[in-house]
Amino acid sequence: MAETDLYLPVKRHLVAQGYEVKSEVLSCDVVGLRGGELPVIVELKLSLSLALLYQAVDRLTVTDHVYVAIARPKRGVTAEALKLC
Repeated sequence: MAETDLYLPVKRHLVAQGYEVKSEVLSCDVVGLRGGELPVIVELKLSLSLALLYQAVDRLTVTDHVYVAIARPKRGVTAEALKLC
């Protein structure tokens, strides 16, 4: 699986909520725009990591609505990792 394989499911999810979706906008993986609302940013990665969380925190300078999307891990994500998110 490639990171780009995560794009279409995330795009479909946002479009179903009325967003216009763009990819790779100013180094953000996915940006959702809807009316005059703040944008929604989604960072895509194959696994949860501190680097991904740092990247997501950095995006908070652009909008209050930042999400991460990771591939379903073979083993569950720990409760501690989810709490950190």
